[in-house]
Amino acid sequence: MGKSANDGVVVNPVEFAREVLGVTLWSKQEEVLRAVMAERRVAVKSGNGLGKDFTAAVALLWYLHAHNPGIVLSTAPTFRQVRHVLWRQIRALHRRAVQDLGGRMLDTRWELADDRYGLGLSADEAERFQGFHGKNMLVVVDEAEGIEDEIYEAIDAVMTSENVKLLLIGNPTRPEGPFYRAFHDEKGIYRPITISAWESPNLVEGEENIAGLTTAEWVEERRAIWGENSDAYRARVLGEFPRLGEDVLIAKDDIDEAVEEEGPVAPPLDSGFRRNDGGGRDWSGMFLAGVERWAAGPVVIGAVSFSHLR
Repeated sequence: MGKSANDGVVVNPVEFAREVLGVTLWSKQEEVLRAVMAERRVAVKSGNGLGKDFTAAVALLWYLHAHNPGIVLSTAPTFRQVRHVLWRQIRALHRRAVQDLGGRMLDTRWELADDRYGLGLSADEAERFQGFHGKNMLVVVDEAEGIEDEIYEAIDAVMTSENVKLLLIGNPTRPEGPFYRAFHDEKGIYRPITISAWESPNLVEGEENIAGLTTAEWVEERRAIWGENSDAYRARVLGEFPRLGEDVLIAKDDIDEAVEEEGPVAPPLDSGFRRNDGGGRDWSGMFLAGVERWAAGPVVIGAVSFSHLR
């Protein structure tokens, strides 16, 4: 049993969940908790209904149970999400624990001592994260796909101490922003974890053994409604980022593949009139362009706007 020699604290989060909270985890939840224990930065992207908020709640309770002194800050895009999603789960686990966790549990705060507490903050102002420093600290970012750069910069300012950990957890619905970068440009400093509905015990075992977890019926409904190749299916079922964002015409994966691929050089284009048709309320445009060959494709070297049309 993973207890410390002095006070009987369970230092292993998986054992903490089982022996202190009295809950059973499935394999991907255990993987996330072990990663939080071992790594400084962990990023988790998940399909819908796979227990990500439950896992984050267990991580918060475990960290304060196992660290004295210790501080846990949690955040989400809105205070409603902080209070009614993650902290609702935290309060329920604290109340139903098979061992007394102690402290004073409030709506978005768990107080054990002046230097040992958990606190929920909304991510509407970066200033909310100023002034928090401690020997041991965990920052939990729920619904991480909805957090903007300004807030991540404020969180990074908190992570100057050696014993500070960061857990990002969310649905990969936006192929841009800080959460996306944790799995791409910045993946070297994170332990990335992906949770697909197809890994759920309810699908693997062919029956609903864990209540509340995604079912095979729901996955089949999404497949029929969205289609297997849709971005909604990728994000909500497979736990993968969409290939296209709101303002993206060509997927980044396609661009990267095209850059790396060797192919025939495009034929030269003559100078002449060009047009760009706008959509919706966007302007349409017509212009005179001079074009010459450069590298593997044509480049506009001069363009004069001719007119703008609605």
